[in-house]
Amino acid sequence: MPHADSPVFYVDECLDSNNFVEPLQKSGLNIVRHRDILNQGVSDEIWIKAVAEAGHFALTQDYEIARNANQTQFVMDSRLGLFIVRSRGGSTMRRDN
Repeated sequence: MPHADSPVFYVDECLDSNNFVEPLQKSGLNIVRHRDILNQGVSDEIWIKAVAEAGHFALTQDYEIARNANQTQFVMDSRLGLFIVRSRGGSTMRRDN
């Protein structure tokens, strides 16, 4: 279960860009980037398990996790604190690196 007293936020690969991460870091949030702890292209099950076991909250743009009953149940079973970030137009965010 995530630690609310000193939260760490994992940023999923789909949001792991400087445009998204740097403002969060500058605001004082403790951020763990996907690229720093996991290989590119790992399955949702792998990163969800790793992030939940580390006690982090997760930020993703992968709305399909909420639409897929099996993945939703996996998130619930892992006790991951998950935030699904949507852009205003509902489109994916542009990656810069």
